[in-house]
Amino acid sequence: MHSAFALRVGFFQWQCYNKNMFTETFIKTPAIRLSMCLILFAFLIPAESSASVISIETSVSAVSGDNGTMVRVDNLNKGDEPAFNLKVNVDINGTRISGRIKDKFAVKDKFSEEFQVAAKFQKPGRYPVIVTTEYTDANLYPFSAVSVSYVNHKESANALVVGTLHATKIAQSGEVSLTVKNLDAAKRKYSVRMVAARELSVVNPAIELALNPLSESTIKFEVRNLSALPDSSYPVFAVMTYEDEQYFYTAVNSGLITIGNTKPFGKLKMPLLAVFILLVSMIAVYYLRAAYRRSKRGR
Repeated sequence: MHSAFALRVGFFQWQCYNKNMFTETFIKTPAIRLSMCLILFAFLIPAESSASVISIETSVSAVSGDNGTMVRVDNLNKGDEPAFNLKVNVDINGTRISGRIKDKFAVKDKFSEEFQVAAKFQKPGRYPVIVTTEYTDANLYPFSAVSVSYVNHKESANALVVGTLHATKIAQSGEVSLTVKNLDAAKRKYSVRMVAARELSVVNPAIELALNPLSESTIKFEVRNLSALPDSSYPVFAVMTYEDEQYFYTAVNSGLITIGNTKPFGKLKMPLLAVFILLVSMIAVYYLRAAYRRSKRGR
């Protein structure tokens, strides 16, 4: 691939210096010939490499019993590039457990694990299950995929609260807004947690929020980009929990954070802009010198 690219560059460079390519009076100027070569070279720079993609799809199921909570995690590589060093982490109500490392996760491969989690539940009800799948690409660049589910302990309890995560685009940092609505006829105090991939950092991931009956409020989370790649999208989850005298309740809402390009002129425009400025400068210098010489000959 690299040799073919070098051959293409050499071919255009030879054409630039061929006096028969354009008119004799234009092409023979060294500054013009060099500028043409730079322009052609800049257009050979790919705007965006057709990189392969690792896409991990995660499904989670959990059942609570007398001996703990059984969690099954199924991961499927739906991309066109294998993943490496894959590891699954499970968090139930603060109790964390990790699985074994899978050295290579091939394309279209499925990897399933079961975890016996000794999670502690204070009351019957619905509790959040947070699964984070870590992996790397062939160059050992770290990635992660997050999935949030729930498990019913003894009894199911439907939460009377809903949330709306508003789509956000950030570069280095930004804010994610969450609107929380209390659908209950009683005043409630919620624990709201923002869950994101490890490429992103939530500055204050947990916020306490009290809402009057049938009211709503919008809160904001500051998110910083640690290692997320430009032009990629990451799902984030708002986990809202509360309790009453009998039950524990959980509601989950998902949203999307898009990572913008941190370069002000994009991926391709900077080289082209530099070459364009150089070309204009060279042409201007050439014609200014030519005008100066003509003025001297006319004296």
